[in-house]
Amino acid sequence: MSWRPGAYARDGLRVFGWLVLRAAAQAITVLLLARWLGASQYGAFVAAVAVASFFTPLASMGMAAVILGDGARTPQEIDVLLRKAVRLWLRASLAVTPIAVVAIYASLPPAAPLAALAALALAEVAAVSLVELLARVAQAKQRAGYYGAILAGLPWSRLAVLLVLAAWVEPSLDAWVLAYAVASLLYAAVIAAVILPRACPTDLTQPQYMRNPATVGRCGYKSLSAANLAREGTPFVAGALASRLQAEFNKPVLAQLGYAQVGAFGVAQRVIDLATLPLAALQEALWPRVFATPHPYARLWRTGASLLLLALTAGEGS
Repeated sequence: MSWRPGAYARDGLRVFGWLVLRAAAQAITVLLLARWLGASQYGAFVAAVAVASFFTPLASMGMAAVILGDGARTPQEIDVLLRKAVRLWLRASLAVTPIAVVAIYASLPPAAPLAALAALALAEVAAVSLVELLARVAQAKQRAGYYGAILAGLPWSRLAVLLVLAAWVEPSLDAWVLAYAVASLLYAAVIAAVILPRACPTDLTQPQYMRNPATVGRCGYKSLSAANLAREGTPFVAGALASRLQAEFNKPVLAQLGYAQVGAFGVAQRVIDLATLPLAALQEALWPRVFATPHPYARLWRTGASLLLLALTAGEGS
């Protein structure tokens, strides 16, 4: 009875608003792109993105979830966690992206040249995982508006590029894939330029840092090696990969029958996702608050059970 969910509800409403804006950008993009490319080429794009997305959790190494959990518990460690997480992301992305290109090329009927597929894989694997990683920094600091804005900005940047492309270029899958990659990579670079300079210096033993107690205190290193950090993220990688496979595996299978069916399936998924936005917003506003409490797992069970009951009730009602 002592719990007052006012701040939680406000953060949930902020996240919900940004998720609605993100969904709106995605819906407009789907409609315009399907009309511009046609059913077959649009389906080929959706299938290629689906295969590339299998590798996005591997590029992030689970660091987004680690930053959310550890950063919410120890806000003074967020900067050093971010620095280490970005190093792991860079190594993993360089290793995983070529594998994603090969997987797209080998698992789908020919639809686009290898260079375009490589650009698509780089955008979907490296850029998307980096944007999520940086968004979790804002979420761990309980800045719900910044978190939602970072996530919503990516599809809006892609939509802006599509509008420009459709006005000046003949419909072409190759042109859209390259534009999609450029928009994603530029957006990730902008967000990184805004957030990453706040991360800790590499070597705190330098005299200019040792003379500044605030810097040393803010960037105090945890005794956590890169290997241990990667091990901490492994369960999150497994969970994200399983969820991604469950949601997207049908698309490359349908591609063997025809790309038009993949496009129709992708549109249906977008429509269903709209129904989950309120619950997703409440969940995203909940996580940093749960991890910041002295007993996070007890709070997680209580509040998570309430959200699950709400989802089941809404499902029965619909």
